Amino acid sequence: MFFIRFQNKLIKFGLATLFLSGFFVFESCRTEVKEREFLAQVYNERLYKEDIPQDILEDEVKLDLYVEQWVETQILYYQARTETRIDENAILQQVDNFKKELYYYHLEELLLKDRLDTNITEQEVKSYYNQNKEEFLLKDFLVKVLYLKVGVDAPDLNKIKRSYLLKNPKDIEEIIQYAKIYSSNFYYDEENWIYFDDILKEVPLKDIAKERFITQRKKLYFDDGNFIYFLNILDYKLKDAVSPLSFERNNIRKKILNIRQKKLRQDIRKEIITKEYEKGNVTIH
Repeated sequence: MFFIRFQNKLIKFGLATLFLSGFFVFESCRTEVKEREFLAQVYNERLYKEDIPQDILEDEVKLDLYVEQWVETQILYYQARTETRIDENAILQQVDNFKKELYYYHLEELLLKDRLDTNITEQEVKSYYNQNKEEFLLKDFLVKVLYLKVGVDAPDLNKIKRSYLLKNPKDIEEIIQYAKIYSSNFYYDEENWIYFDDILKEVPLKDIAKERFITQRKKLYFDDGNFIYFLNILDYKLKDAVSPLSFERNNIRKKILNIRQKKLRQDIRKEIITKEYEKGNVTIH
């Protein structure tokens, strides 16, 4: 009798242990499900929050767009997979070809990073400019300009109306100091060029004959009720003329770098293929 009672206790203890083990496993699974929070589900596919880049998670607009695109992709992919007329072998072949191209692309990028000379001398820039001037014909007017925008209630406006003409060497210093305190917008650079249309985005000039306005090196000031605008055209380059080297220098550097990259890509490809032929790794029947 003692053995039977003891056996019953063991059975009850075993059941209790089994129940508790099952409970903990169940709770563990519930915890795991909670941790793997998903934001969308299409058929049996889920988009988990943890798989989304952090910068997208932090931007509600980007996140909504990301989820929407993911859902659309899953729907379209599912519908395409259920279409029996699609040749899956042809798709797999295309995937395999793209995979090979992608591997080579990454190899090429690594070799470019190792070999590409990014140093470009001033002589190279000048040489490219002189040999390719047809590339640098201006599509718009370039100017060197003084531009100042201040409120209509700004002080000492009469003094600024004289200084912005830049008739005296000290005038520009007065303008710069004044602009630091009172300007809503200010631009002055006697070394570098700027497109005149970029100035027009800031100055409400309408119905002007641009070429005549620029070539006459207009100096004017006017107000729109809230602000007073001062404009002084210091120098100009006409539309359809050759753009100055100083304006094109960075552009030329990019062009030279692109030429080097293109040639280096061709050289790398040829070098890799030639070596494998020389090693006897290619057989053509």
